[in-house]
Amino acid sequence: MDFAKVVVVLSKIAVFLLIAATCSASAQNVLTTEQWRQDLRYLVAEIPRIHRDAFHNVSRQDFDNAVATVDNKLPQLSEHAIVVEFARLVAMLGEGHSRLSLPGLPDPMSDSSEVTPPKYSQLVFSRLPVKMYSFSDGLFVVAATSEFSDLIGAQVLQIGDRPSQDVIKAVMPIVNRDNEMGVNLLSPEFAALPDVLQAFQVISDPSRVSLRCRTVAGKELTVALKPLKEGDSVRWMQVYDTRRISPPLYLRKPEKNFWFEYLAESKTEFLRINKIQNSADESVAKFASKLYSDIRSRQPVAHPHLTRLKHMS
Repeated sequence: MDFAKVVVVLSKIAVFLLIAATCSASAQNVLTTEQWRQDLRYLVAEIPRIHRDAFHNVSRQDFDNAVATVDNKLPQLSEHAIVVEFARLVAMLGEGHSRLSLPGLPDPMSDSSEVTPPKYSQLVFSRLPVKMYSFSDGLFVVAATSEFSDLIGAQVLQIGDRPSQDVIKAVMPIVNRDNEMGVNLLSPEFAALPDVLQAFQVISDPSRVSLRCRTVAGKELTVALKPLKEGDSVRWMQVYDTRRISPPLYLRKPEKNFWFEYLAESKTEFLRINKIQNSADESVAKFASKLYSDIRSRQPVAHPHLTRLKHMS
């Protein structure tokens, strides 16, 4: 089974784990400890069944030891913390395409922004009204809701009472990744989820998270952020909106599944793929054929990579 199929099946496992309650919930929890143990056993059994080589990055013994640790801790954990522990187990596989998506949130590595809501709203993970990214010189706010648009471009110095880089390291155990770019992409995403921060004991109260920031103007300030409400329609603003400048080429035409443009000055064919799926007006095969023809019109000598592209059409 290829990794793409693994992602699909693991996503289905995640949905199953989070909605498959068969008994009445207690006042405190949606699922009983025994129900979570059933879900844990199901997850552990399914991973090697659907993955042809699940333990090539982690030994089966180390994985089983981690499972036993989670099983022992289940009675003491909140339900969000349990889901985080399940995500940690899947992340131990050490692959960017094997992951457990958190309920109520779009998968940050998926082509689709659609969310499959869990059966119980108590299992939804909340998120802060900011998006962050790890650059070489620190963690920065790259997008925010209109209410906090003045934070866009600010460097995040602290989350709660912890230095931001410590927080990034704290959430890394649930980051599914093939390389460090996966860490740069996903760690800041998880650092913006209060329930994840609480699970890793970065904060104690997920209903209010403080950020210590240094603005673009050099001013340091602390803001208290409340999570977005479930179901809210959010328009994310970026620096290109606040400063009214054109976004870089790779961020243009986000509505298109794929597109290309020839850059005459550098003699470069720029290709951008936002979704690997047919669009309403053009199939992937037709797009590949157009790209192949455009490149060959400027490069008469065939290249092995071009031959592969031609075979896609």
